[in-house]
Amino acid sequence: MKRTLFLIFVSSLILLTGTSQVFAADALCGDVDANGRVNIVDALLAAQIYVGFDIEYEKCWTDVDGDDKITILDALFIAQYYIGLIKEFKGCQDCGSQPTPSIPAKEAESIYLNRVIPQLEPVIDKTKGLVVHRYADFLTIGSILEIAELRDSAIRTLECKNPSWIFFADLDPIAHFGHPVQITLMDGVTGEIMTFKSDWWPKVNGHDIFSTLRERTNTATQIYKVDSILKLLEPVGNLLDFKPLPFSNPCNAWAVLVCGYNDLPDSFDEDTNDMYALLKSLGITDDHIFYLSPHATHAGVDRPTSISNVQWAINQVAASADRSSKVLFFYSSHGGIDSLSCAPDIAGGGSVSANDLDNWLDGITCNEMSIIIEACHSGSLIGRYEDGTYKTNEDNLTGEGEKNRCIFTSASTDTSSYPDVDNGVDPNITDTGSETIHGYIEAFYMASADTNSNGEVSFGEAYTYAWNMDSTRLAGLNTPQMTSTGLNPNNVYNYCHQGYSDTATITSLSPASPATILVNQQVTINFSYSISDPSGARIFIRPMTGNGTTPGYAASGSPLYTGNGSSSATFSITSGNNVSIDRLRIQVYDADQSTLYFEDYRNVNYTVVAARVTITSLSPASPATIHLNQDVNINFSYGIGPSSGARIFIRPMTGGSLTPGYAASGSALFTGIGTGTSFFRITAGNNLHIDQLRIQVLDPDTNAVLLQSFVNVDYTVRNTNTANITLLSPSSPATISLNQDVNISFNYTIDNTDGARIFIRPMTGGSLTPAYAASGSALFSGSGTATAFFRITSGNNVHIDQLRIQILDATTNEVLHQSFVNVDYTVRNTNTARITNLSPASPATMALDQDVNINFSYTIDNTDGARIFIRPMTGSSLTPAYAASGSALFSGSGTATAFFRITSGNNVHIDQLRIQIVDAVSNEILSQSYLSVDYLVNPVIIN
Repeated sequence: MKRTLFLIFVSSLILLTGTSQVFAADALCGDVDANGRVNIVDALLAAQIYVGFDIEYEKCWTDVDGDDKITILDALFIAQYYIGLIKEFKGCQDCGSQPTPSIPAKEAESIYLNRVIPQLEPVIDKTKGLVVHRYADFLTIGSILEIAELRDSAIRTLECKNPSWIFFADLDPIAHFGHPVQITLMDGVTGEIMTFKSDWWPKVNGHDIFSTLRERTNTATQIYKVDSILKLLEPVGNLLDFKPLPFSNPCNAWAVLVCGYNDLPDSFDEDTNDMYALLKSLGITDDHIFYLSPHATHAGVDRPTSISNVQWAINQVAASADRSSKVLFFYSSHGGIDSLSCAPDIAGGGSVSANDLDNWLDGITCNEMSIIIEACHSGSLIGRYEDGTYKTNEDNLTGEGEKNRCIFTSASTDTSSYPDVDNGVDPNITDTGSETIHGYIEAFYMASADTNSNGEVSFGEAYTYAWNMDSTRLAGLNTPQMTSTGLNPNNVYNYCHQGYSDTATITSLSPASPATILVNQQVTINFSYSISDPSGARIFIRPMTGNGTTPGYAASGSPLYTGNGSSSATFSITSGNNVSIDRLRIQVYDADQSTLYFEDYRNVNYTVVAARVTITSLSPASPATIHLNQDVNINFSYGIGPSSGARIFIRPMTGGSLTPGYAASGSALFTGIGTGTSFFRITAGNNLHIDQLRIQVLDPDTNAVLLQSFVNVDYTVRNTNTANITLLSPSSPATISLNQDVNISFNYTIDNTDGARIFIRPMTGGSLTPAYAASGSALFSGSGTATAFFRITSGNNVHIDQLRIQILDATTNEVLHQSFVNVDYTVRNTNTARITNLSPASPATMALDQDVNINFSYTIDNTDGARIFIRPMTGSSLTPAYAASGSALFSGSGTATAFFRITSGNNVHIDQLRIQIVDAVSNEILSQSYLSVDYLVNPVIIN
């Protein structure tokens, strides 16, 4: 071990100084190769001598401290000289020697026993005993002694001015550290004594002394002992020899196990090895267990213990666990106030603070987290003291709002923990491992721990078993601590608990998840159930946010269920806004709700809002160019949660702010679910851009914003090109006939440099009216008046509700202005003619100049009568070389005849007959329709 320490020291030396630093040397102490320089070669030669080379005849070169022995101290002196810590040595006949104590070791022990022990005797706890050790080697001049005062976190550092002796009084020899100790430094020349009280072992020149169980039980250094009435037991068995109680199938359960100290033989590795074996027997697989230990050969160990690996193991679970997971964190080591030893004797080791541990664990998302800490003063991680005092500001693991943790610590803030001890009050003299925490592991192998006889052991049951079997607690040496936040320890398991046969399973949700729901909107849950308790059971399903029930929820109660069946439940959220529901908790209780039979969770995604508004249409639709004072009409649907209702305001936005010069509609009081309308217009400005519509829902009494959302739009507002209708003929409202012109007079102002074209078109229900015909447009500029027209060429009972006015650039590529005028025109076809007979009948092949005779019926409502013309069509045009009958003036209803013939051509095909009704002077088409036929006209018909 000393050789290892030296080689580590020399390796550090190489990193610090290289290998070529040179000192002037006349008989330099440590100049082993006598080359006038003290460097790493001398240190390595000293190490070689230490490990077996016989050069005692040259011991002046290496016996630096002049004690007639070549030891690791001599090698360390040489290395220290080399890096400049000590400027000269006195140690041999050529170069002087380090002073030795004028008070030899045995005399120093006598002084200690006569002067210090009488002061210790009154405070010795006979239950715990006392062991005093003298450090084997004296401390040389310049040695550094560090004493840790854990309670106030101060570090006392002393430098020896003379050779000195150090004594270590262990006031609780069987305890895990930290616990009370007393450190005495005695000046080896003057006999002066300095005594310090601490909770930890000291350091000499940066190295721990008495830090291991082997050192603290070494009889060679022991000078005084008061036996404890407790007896430290050697392991007498292995839990792997036993079989745990029955368990259900494994599920999404995870574990981190940390053996935090390398001190074999000791209880830390027994704790973690046996916990690993237990978890394996409970069905947790290796890929769900992250085990850290200094003992790499132990079963299940993934990585050696280090601070970074503790964080790594926690992060592995954090990356895999979810809201349904169960997580166990188990740590066994030495401990101090708010800290846990973490392999301090290896690179990357040291200690893990309570704050760091909490921050790492906070990264895990889970349903339940069980934390078990075996360490002295481990109660400091949860702020709990032996007398029952709880200090929230000292509670790292649950004091920051954690709601899903059960924590068991082997000690309070102000007490130590112990390995397995035996005394007159120990209920279990065959137990092993740590006295307090190991009882938790043992509980899973003991039928007596299953206090509710359900065939499984919960966190609460295991804790109770450990409490009852803890001999150190029964002897008054220690008070373990347990706390929980948001969990009932009796319902928490380190594996997936599915042992009860009383269960309930959600089968459907309405509305289905994911969904956005309103405040006070009910969610209906359909579920199936299986109840084995003959007295029946009650089923409660509650919404969850994070690890607690969702604030402001209301939910249905439960009747008494028996046997198998299906049922439903409801819940709603009565207040709040943007509330997230991520789980539904399903609980089955016995009839009087004193025992929880079953608990499970269903992941959902509901967002609860106070209000919901959706724009369903915009007129004119976006994107569009609108003019000043032109209304943009908005249709929307809404849902309002609060029974008091709300007001809805929709406003135009430009670049994150309200658009300048806007005017908009107010708001009625909306309640429940429905539809509504709104509008806005821009009253001033030019070339304004509207990029969003802001939807705000306000409380009617307080104007508090219940909802604010934005809809992207693209409106450009221009005021330089306008057209306004001044006259319509016939004026609206009116009933018009097919092909009847509606004449429009309008004025305009066109500022577009290249002029603009103006088109006025009929609209029906937000779209252009079918079968319209309309006038084109000249190129307008400046200001003036003009006319336009439109007509409907087919259809019946067509309704025209708007006229769209569009101003386009000269090339008709860009809309410069668009507006709408509300009108009310109904188009009716009141003049009709229907063909009743054709001779020859279609289909037929005819000769040139052969007549097709037509019988038809008619109804004419035109006041002045009308004329009826029936003409052959080929494609969409009149058939070439046709001849046809003229028309009398018809009125009222009746029947008549007509004919047509083809006078020239070959293979002429007639596919339609056009029936046209015109006014008496044949200027206006009153009605036009078509009849499909199939005639083929050839010059000669061959029979």
